[in-house]
Amino acid sequence: MSNIYEQFADELASRQYSPTTIPHYVGRIKDLVAFYQRFPGEITREELIAYISHVIQTRKYTRKTFVGINSALRAFHRYVLKRSESEIRHLLPRLQTSSVIPNVYSPSEVERLLSATTMPKYSAIFMVMYGCGLHIEEVCNLRVEDLRKDEMRIFIKETDRLAGRFVFLSHELRERLRGYWRLFRPYSWLFPSGRDPSKRMDETNIHRVFPEVAARAGLKNYEGVHSLRDTFAVHAFKNGVGLSKLQYLLGHRWSISTSIYAYALSHWAGGTRSALNLIPIEEMQREEDLLDIEPAHTAL
Repeated sequence: MSNIYEQFADELASRQYSPTTIPHYVGRIKDLVAFYQRFPGEITREELIAYISHVIQTRKYTRKTFVGINSALRAFHRYVLKRSESEIRHLLPRLQTSSVIPNVYSPSEVERLLSATTMPKYSAIFMVMYGCGLHIEEVCNLRVEDLRKDEMRIFIKETDRLAGRFVFLSHELRERLRGYWRLFRPYSWLFPSGRDPSKRMDETNIHRVFPEVAARAGLKNYEGVHSLRDTFAVHAFKNGVGLSKLQYLLGHRWSISTSIYAYALSHWAGGTRSALNLIPIEEMQREEDLLDIEPAHTAL
C-alpha cells in the first residue's frame, strides 16, 4: 500500500502542488484506508460519502478542511486511479471553499418570522418552504393538484437542479394551507400571480418580501428566503432524520450536498422541536420510503 502513497505524492509533486499540501492530501488517503481497511479503488461511492459524513460529524473540522478532504479524494481518483472527470463528478462533486456553513433560525425565530408576515399568501409560502424544505422554485411550481391531503404528502416536480419526489405534509401545515385556500381559492397554481392567476407567482416578489419580514421580526437576513430550507434541514437532522432520508426529502442528487447540514448541526445549539409543528418529525423518522407514484388531482 505504501507504493500507492508514494505514487500519489509523486503525481502531486509533478503537478506543482505545494510542499505543505502534498502530505495533507496523502494523509487523507491514509485516513480513508485506515477507516475501511481496504484498497482505495475498491471503496464505493456510497462508502466515500459515509466516510465524509463520519468525518463531518465526529471531528469538528472547519469548512475549509472539509473541502480539502474532498479535493484530496478527487485528486487521488484522478491521478492514481485514472478515473475520468465524469466518474469523479459522480463519485465526489466539487465543493467550493466559499460555500459557507448554512445559517439557520431557531424554532422560536421561525415563529417570530411567521408572526411578522402580514400577507397571508407569503405566510403560506414561508410555511411551506420551512415545513417541507422546498426550494423557492419548487414552491412557485406547486399546483393545487400536487397536494395529496388524504395521504399527507406533496408531490414535487423535478427541476434542473433537484429531483422529483414526495415530501411529508404535517397536520398543522395542512390546516394552515386550507385556511389559505379558503381565502384565495386557487384553481391551478397553488401560488398564482396576483396580476394573472393563470401564471405562477414570480420568485422575485418572494425574494423582495422576505428581507422586509425578517427585519420586522428583528432577525438577520442570512441567505434570504433560502434560509427557511436550510432551517428545515438542520431542524429535521437535529430531530433524528437520517442523511439518506434528508437527501431524498431535499431532492439532492448528491449525498455530499446533504452532508453539509450535518456539519452545520455540529456548530448549532438550537432546540429539538419544529416551529409550530410545521415539520412532521415523527413521519420523517419512520424507516419506510415514500411511494413513488404519480399525484392524483386533488384539492385542499
